[in-house]
Amino acid sequence: NTQKPLNPPVPKCARPCGLRYSQPAVCNSDVDCMWDVTVGTCVAFCARIAAGSKTAAAFGDACRAVSVMCEVDSIHNQCDVKCGYRYSEVNSCNQDSECIWNNDLQKCQRQCALMTNNQQCTDAPMCEWELDTTLCTYRCPYRYTTNTTCVPDVQCDWNYDSNRCESTCNRFMNAGDCSSVSSCWWHYGNLECFKRCDLAFEGQASCDNDPNCQWDTVNGICRRNCDLLLTENQCDQWPDICVFILPIASGEIRYSNTTPNTCAATCKLRYGDQPSCDGDTLCMWDVDVGSCRPHCSQVAATNDCIADRLCQWRPSSSSCAKECAIVTNATECAGLSFCDYSPNYLTCKKVCGERYTSVDTCSDLDCMWDDGSSNCVKACERIDTNNACSALSECVWDASSSVVCAALVPDRVSCGNSTVVLSQTDCAALGCCFEVTSGATCYAPEPKCQRSCTMKYLTLLDLSLIHISEPTRLLSISYAVFCLKKKKKNRYQLYRVK
Repeated sequence: NTQKPLNPPVPKCARPCGLRYSQPAVCNSDVDCMWDVTVGTCVAFCARIAAGSKTAAAFGDACRAVSVMCEVDSIHNQCDVKCGYRYSEVNSCNQDSECIWNNDLQKCQRQCALMTNNQQCTDAPMCEWELDTTLCTYRCPYRYTTNTTCVPDVQCDWNYDSNRCESTCNRFMNAGDCSSVSSCWWHYGNLECFKRCDLAFEGQASCDNDPNCQWDTVNGICRRNCDLLLTENQCDQWPDICVFILPIASGEIRYSNTTPNTCAATCKLRYGDQPSCDGDTLCMWDVDVGSCRPHCSQVAATNDCIADRLCQWRPSSSSCAKECAIVTNATECAGLSFCDYSPNYLTCKKVCGERYTSVDTCSDLDCMWDDGSSNCVKACERIDTNNACSALSECVWDASSSVVCAALVPDRVSCGNSTVVLSQTDCAALGCCFEVTSGATCYAPEPKCQRSCTMKYLTLLDLSLIHISEPTRLLSISYAVFCLKKKKKNRYQLYRVK
């Protein structure tokens, strides 16, 4: 029984309570002793510890040293049994003027006003220490029970989630206390506690004006900035405005605000112009609506990819990729193995093999039909290596073509630039072709990889004398073309004769 007369201790010599008693009942029957339920032994009754001439700190230490069941009653300047160990039910607790029942913990505790030091007050779940008044008062949930009484107090705010009065978020000094209140969130960068954006702001203007918040246009609600969400689960809660950034793949380029393993705003919210959007490998510009969207590579489901007009499904890699036709950058197009940037049309298209599937359709300036592989391939004139050229039976590699000017007038594209001396030597150094017409001029040379005569001239009518070079060509070489023998498919083999 901890309810004993609080008589001043009578000095006397006696054996310690722990040596006198080993059973709770007989221990508690002695006014000098009490059973310590926390350690299961008999100890001195709290009130037997006298303040005497001790300082407040020394008295507090002596009181607490007896048992965790003891605390200092600063009002009466005595060591007392904690209310939580005096009473175990609400009625008897509330009948004691020193105690009050905590409905949350279902436990009795000392009245906050009776605690006169910061530590004792802070340790009590229902209490908080007021620095300006140096008083221990009840926390907002225990101070008010209705919205109308809670809101006028500047220290308190009504939490509509829990339907109770809570301390204003900015009064919490650590992440644990802040996170314990559903209406608050902890800013680990600023080490501050803030009210949730959806509770703090009702309109877009006020929401966007707060640097920690952003407006969710899809759901019409104010949200915390994506980069302040610390886990993937938190990020995934708001898929309309946030996306979790996975680790960077080898060679991948991303903007600085898309750090791996962090939450970031969606592409639409992140970028407002096409260059910035296309510069992030996670995003791409939507040409239909004129805004930034997730890159096709971020579309995981096959059916979703196929249904997306801007994307194509690549069975070979089981991945979704951007449609070649919407790629506007030549470098990006060249980096896609299934796309081909056409110098003839100045657009990105699918490679010839995917563009055309039969000899009848394989007929544009970029492509030609390869009999050997029965496939539509890149035209000879667009192949820039000997090995690739020689691999196709329709193509021949002509190393001398670097000094042969393009025959057709439309192909005589200016080569070099106006700052060089337009001489035969300068042209050769630039890989250009030198020719004297009305003046000395550099022209683009014939491509080294060209279609064989068999491919160029398919009928006898095509085989008239084709060309005899002008004496003004670089190097004194003349050419004549002769029909030598008929080959299958009504094609004729031609030879260049010096």
